[in-house]
Amino acid sequence: MESIIFRPPFIWGKGVKALDAIEEKIRSKDFMWVDHGRALFEMVHVKNVAEAVYLAIQSGAEHHGEIFFVTDDNPQPVRDFLTKLLATRGIAPPDKNIPKRAATALAGVVETIWKAFGRTSSPPITRFDVAFVAMSRKYNISKIKKALNYHPVVSEQEGLQEMRETP
Repeated sequence: MESIIFRPPFIWGKGVKALDAIEEKIRSKDFMWVDHGRALFEMVHVKNVAEAVYLAIQSGAEHHGEIFFVTDDNPQPVRDFLTKLLATRGIAPPDKNIPKRAATALAGVVETIWKAFGRTSSPPITRFDVAFVAMSRKYNISKIKKALNYHPVVSEQEGLQEMRETP
């Protein structure tokens, strides 16, 4: 079997489920930015992932076994991007902030308490949550651009507009 491996970061677009969890944390007053949301963040619109898959199929066996990062090629601070995504739902995130070191320690304690007491609900903060908003991510996609002639087909503005128009 021939295969190509894609490594997309946060996949976004109409119906993104990850936004539901963030929205719930905001509504329950459990949301805080970590380090003011300054960490660099990369994402990829679902239609851009589909484009990469299409290009890979067109290339045939030429790139069998290769690994490609695929993004929108538009890194930005996590706060900027998530604020735009939330705005498509009419939600403005709070300005509350916690330093990364404190957030990581707090998440560890909260997870331990949740586990010790057998809680089945999600903790208000987890180490994954902290890493998601506080760990800078920047991927070099020059390989997929050169090998598959990949270029994002959906811009951030187009993707956000589509999300605003979808109930």
